[in-house]
Amino acid sequence: MEIEELSKSYVVNVDLIKGIDFPSIKFTRNDNSNKIIFNITNNVKEVFLGNKTITVNIRKADNEKVIYGTKIINGQVIWELDLNAVACLGLVVVTVEIYEGDNRITSEKFSYNV
Repeated sequence: MEIEELSKSYVVNVDLIKGIDFPSIKFTRNDNSNKIIFNITNNVKEVFLGNKTITVNIRKADNEKVIYGTKIINGQVIWELDLNAVACLGLVVVTVEIYEGDNRITSEKFSYNV
């Protein structure tokens, strides 16, 4: 029997050409075990992430902007949301930025609700 980690997790597919495919995402205010897992592709082809830095940029309902670091595990980008990411009720707008040296690519926007 496999033991599942206790967290609310969503998977978001980010294709740099074709756009973003994501479910309706809802987090509860002040919950502290939330994550979003990103699959990054470029025109449906998997992107090698080993030499890249990936950030998640959010704008909360109170207009506060925050930039978060991520982890890369087994070719997926993992963002573990902190309490600040779910502290303000309302719509949170998100972009993913991929850095390789001096180059930056920003995803389309998507959102989640708190």
